[in-house]
Amino acid sequence: MDANLDVWFAEYGTLAVIKGHTRSMDLFSATLHREKKVLFSQLNASWGFVADLDIESDQFRWIGRSKTVVSALRRWLFLRRYRAWVVAVPHPDEAADAAAAAAAKGEQAAANDVAVAVHGDPEADPTCLEACPYYAEAPPAVEHPGPHRQFAGLSMSDLLAPAGGDTAAAPMLLSTPSSQPITLLDASNMAYLGTDYRASQRQRLRSGYLDVVADPPGAAVSRSTLLRALLSGGFVDPAHPTASRSLRTRAVRICPLGLGDGDGPWPPERRGELAAKARARGTSVFSVSGEPFEMQDVTVEVHDGLVRVLAPAWLDG
Repeated sequence: MDANLDVWFAEYGTLAVIKGHTRSMDLFSATLHREKKVLFSQLNASWGFVADLDIESDQFRWIGRSKTVVSALRRWLFLRRYRAWVVAVPHPDEAADAAAAAAAKGEQAAANDVAVAVHGDPEADPTCLEACPYYAEAPPAVEHPGPHRQFAGLSMSDLLAPAGGDTAAAPMLLSTPSSQPITLLDASNMAYLGTDYRASQRQRLRSGYLDVVADPPGAAVSRSTLLRALLSGGFVDPAHPTASRSLRTRAVRICPLGLGDGDGPWPPERRGELAAKARARGTSVFSVSGEPFEMQDVTVEVHDGLVRVLAPAWLDG
């Protein structure tokens, strides 16, 4: 937290404690639907490359601070591509920016980012949207005494429904198993995941959104992008804005299928075969601020200004 609080020396932290300066800070919740468990945390929730290298780095603790680099290079060499249904509920600022960008190009703003057909018969196509868990029916209720979770109890179809008919601010279907692979999916409410790694160029202690970094639309993030991220200390590279996707979201729902084949969309005639293989291979782990959990259907959503933390007076919270 030293980087996120702009406290680079112990003396600064001590001064903040003595003076009692506080700032509001967002937290996020991760609802694990199969385990019926709710987690509240700050930092990040991730699946794929970032989660794998983080969890697997524990076996290299004897190396010291270089353990993360060694784990990242190992995972880069033996890259995993997953398949899943993923829906994001955009923050109003993200929706407005997307609509403005589409209008500037002379295109109609679309609520659906996925370029391939997503609707179909689950019996014929196990990767279509209707085959997604909890597509029509809401997930089982997960009781928790904490703050209200607005999106965790909604079905996938309800999540995708524009609020009040406002299609400009409609949730976005980021992927289906057949539309594209998922190499990394990271939702952070902090700018820094570590002293030397910046997950977001725009996050603050209280921003009211999760910054989601994922593969670019319709394709897998390239190995060169991953390597550049390792060398530069962050996935969001202003010099290469199309190398990965970055979205400000209020929530994201992930329904994993498994470890899949290919770097692009699956051909319609092979979807059943490839889906069966992906499901048999499993889904690895889901990381919540460095703690591993079995990957399953999960809803991650931000809670605006839920807590207050001691922070320097100069910090722009």
